[in-house]
Amino acid sequence: MNIVFVHFLSKPPKYLTLNIERTIKLFPEHRVFLITDLDQSNFKIKGLNYQKYKKEENWIKLENFLTHDKTFRRNFWFLSVVRFLALASFMQEKDGAILHIESDVMISADFPFELLSDLESEFAFPIVNEYQGIASCLYIKNSNSAEYLRDLTLIEAEKNPKTTDMHILRVLSKVNRDVFQILPSAPLCKQEIVNDDEMFYENKKAISYFKGVFDGVDIGMFLFGQDPRNKRGFTTVRKPTPGAYLDVSKQSLTMMDNRDFPYIYDLISQQMIPIYTLHIHCKNRDLFKLTRSRSIMSKAVDNSKNQPKTEFYFLVFVNSLKASLVRRFKLKSKKLNVLSIKQRFV
Repeated sequence: MNIVFVHFLSKPPKYLTLNIERTIKLFPEHRVFLITDLDQSNFKIKGLNYQKYKKEENWIKLENFLTHDKTFRRNFWFLSVVRFLALASFMQEKDGAILHIESDVMISADFPFELLSDLESEFAFPIVNEYQGIASCLYIKNSNSAEYLRDLTLIEAEKNPKTTDMHILRVLSKVNRDVFQILPSAPLCKQEIVNDDEMFYENKKAISYFKGVFDGVDIGMFLFGQDPRNKRGFTTVRKPTPGAYLDVSKQSLTMMDNRDFPYIYDLISQQMIPIYTLHIHCKNRDLFKLTRSRSIMSKAVDNSKNQPKTEFYFLVFVNSLKASLVRRFKLKSKKLNVLSIKQRFV
């Protein structure tokens, strides 16, 4: 199975290159690809398969449909959605199943590739809540499946200019359940999915099949915090995600000697079951290093029953401050230029 990362426009962040290197080392039997519009010289990673993506008609069409703030994180919302178009183009050239992994998502050394390959479903991904799926770990069976997702993306973007990749995946999971397999994000109680009995039973059945769970975003964010760029260098660990099906603070987590990833307690089987993926929303580089990740995870899991705590990333604060000053300078310069032009005509 091809493992695929996607990154556009900006200089590749260090955590992405570390994550790619980690994935290549752990899974030499799988080909690891990066789809990007950047030159290959930006990614000097041994063993990486580079796939150049050129803007096509659908890229322009999608860009015209969506009206998100383009200044936020270099057009973050658009780039999150356009990945689905890029995956479709990639799979037209290289048919066969893929596992798309988001740049800040780590997968365990015992990730169940064979169980994914044996699925009859065309898509598999975690569900966050009633309104959102997530491409943190996205399985696509073949090129026809990828084209279906591409077409759905364009339809949803035309209908709703504020749509997101998470909304599009949730639409797919609801309108065509015959082609969708949930990747269970955690053992869930019925009380946590009050209005969706079907999702509860599908999640339960999926855990029985995979014998483990796939973090959408909640577990990783609970253990290590949200992206500190969102709050000028500050993040809070051990804080449940508002509006999510899963309240991680009510779960039991542990580490064991036989693997480098945590386990979570399953009430139904009354066993600790493995977590196969972790969404490292805080982008802590050390977590993507094979030599450092286990000790950091162990500490976070050991502290998982403690009270929420705010942490501060000094370098993130400095970079955020610089970016803010640059934006203000550009805005002020623009206003002065406009004023100067007006004065010429007075």
